[in-house]
Amino acid sequence: MKPSPKIAFLKSRIAHRGGLEKYTLKLAQAFKSAGCEVTLLTTDKMSVSGVKIVSLAKSSKFSLYHLFHFDRACTRWLKDHPQDIIFGMERNSFQTHYRAGSGCHAVYLKRRILTDSWIKRMTFRLNPLHLELLHLEKKAFQNPGLKTLFTNSEMVKQEILDTYHLPEEKIEVVYNGVEWKAWESSFEASFKKPRKKNFEFLFIGNGYRRKGLTFLLQGLALLSTRNFHLSVIGKEKNISHFKQLAQKLGLEKKITFRGARSAIRPFYQAADAMVIPSIYDPFANVTVEALAMGLFVVSSRYNGGREVLTQESGTTIEQLDDPRSVADALNKALHHKKEYSHAKKIRDSIQQLDFSHQLDKIVQKALASI
Repeated sequence: MKPSPKIAFLKSRIAHRGGLEKYTLKLAQAFKSAGCEVTLLTTDKMSVSGVKIVSLAKSSKFSLYHLFHFDRACTRWLKDHPQDIIFGMERNSFQTHYRAGSGCHAVYLKRRILTDSWIKRMTFRLNPLHLELLHLEKKAFQNPGLKTLFTNSEMVKQEILDTYHLPEEKIEVVYNGVEWKAWESSFEASFKKPRKKNFEFLFIGNGYRRKGLTFLLQGLALLSTRNFHLSVIGKEKNISHFKQLAQKLGLEKKITFRGARSAIRPFYQAADAMVIPSIYDPFANVTVEALAMGLFVVSSRYNGGREVLTQESGTTIEQLDDPRSVADALNKALHHKKEYSHAKKIRDSIQQLDFSHQLDKIVQKALASI
């Protein structure tokens, strides 16, 4: 009998259950279900059903040290434990298959022109962390041993082609998945209670500056006479700055800062539209989560997730740093208050992005290459 394919996943931190961590575990389980022998190389200590966890370099709160030592620890372990597939989930110097879920760091730094002063941007050239990330990124993308590079949007695919000049046939685009079937009951439940008369905007993201909250507030200020409310969810170290900005713009009575929340589905249920004004998102998970809950989505053109939007399900902010352009996109959303028939069409527009479909695409493509 043919031995089971051996696959090692590289993910330095896995205990924190963010979007990338959850996706790594789902993908590992998908390969296990396909008959593979799955190992996960990380710095955390935990147990995952059916997956062998190997804890390597000691985790460090210092990002540069952590990157450097985990990459080298993986190289040493893999030398002694040959694998059929080495699957990178973040920036490592070598893997046979790589899902570039974090996008292209070189392009991300360029996007920071929207939020950072020229003095701040000049420091990027000297910052050891950025230099190491760029070094690992270039080494990973251009390594001749890389068989398949998975991106989660056409946007990121084109950025990598333009920046690192890979053969296009090496890149496969597989959009982020969503628990479409599992969220059906939550979608239906959102219509069982009377909905608020106010139009409910929703913003979800950690790090409000990168996620573009400033641009959103400036756009909303031009619509201050309209009947709306905005819920802001996520972590932010300098939240007082954004509260002061909201007050300065006369929006303090129209915005509620709710901080980080572990349960966000109730906010999707209550909202009419999701706003994603980020300066760089390879594919914001909240895009498909919002669509799965029937919300109209307003997205910046720097979010790869906008590629799954249709004229009926969302709109794009063409000029993120122009408050009028932001206001125009928000005004379109105001004409799409959530009602069942239209929300159901929005939800159904991404049925094909259920996790089971998207994970299987990656599994089949990777296994076909060995």
